[in-house]
Amino acid sequence: MSAYLFDRNKGIALGILAVAFVASACDVSPRDNLSTDLNNTDNRLASNANAWTPFETVRRVHDFRMAGQLSSLENHLLPEQRLQVLELIQAVDALMLANKALGEKIAERFGPATAQSFDQSSLVDQIGVFSKSVAILAEKIDNNRAVVTIQVGNRLPLQEVNLFRRDDRWLIETDPPIPELATEIRRLSDVWIELAKSLDRKSPSLAELQSELAARQSAVVRRLHAGARTKEN
Repeated sequence: MSAYLFDRNKGIALGILAVAFVASACDVSPRDNLSTDLNNTDNRLASNANAWTPFETVRRVHDFRMAGQLSSLENHLLPEQRLQVLELIQAVDALMLANKALGEKIAERFGPATAQSFDQSSLVDQIGVFSKSVAILAEKIDNNRAVVTIQVGNRLPLQEVNLFRRDDRWLIETDPPIPELATEIRRLSDVWIELAKSLDRKSPSLAELQSELAARQSAVVRRLHAGARTKEN
């Protein structure tokens, strides 16, 4: 089973729910020089993508994601899943920008230690091969199907990425998405951005900030719960 994107334990949705509750009580910029390195090799490799092994396909897709080259990344996903995958990646990136904005405002008001307690940048490592920290470990090929084993961060269990050989190249298959997941992640981003802006207008206590954050994101959390239950059923 492919568990890396919308995993069988409801993956990023439960991760968001968990950190939302923690906050109530990373910078995702492309890696330095990676985009230049990819540009120097992509012209040579793109025409030879049909020769990539499943292992190499997953490695390159992760590189594309880290370099922000989503147009290159999508060419290695099943066509019927491309839109959902890209929407999720973009939503998570927006969430990380909102997390950074809110963290900077909290640091200005309450200090870096308090800002760290609100930091949710670990969510960028909740989307498997599209996470920031990925080690690609092994591949297993069976005719036109393959499984690539990866480790996200230093976490266990290991995760598996399913691939299919289609049109003479390996394409990544994701698990079915939780309904409206990307939309709710963007709504959570909006909550954090609005709260960051509000700190320019008023000076709440830490307890007031925690209470306001909980109130503003409660509707998003409820909908994420509902979506996770829908997928489970």
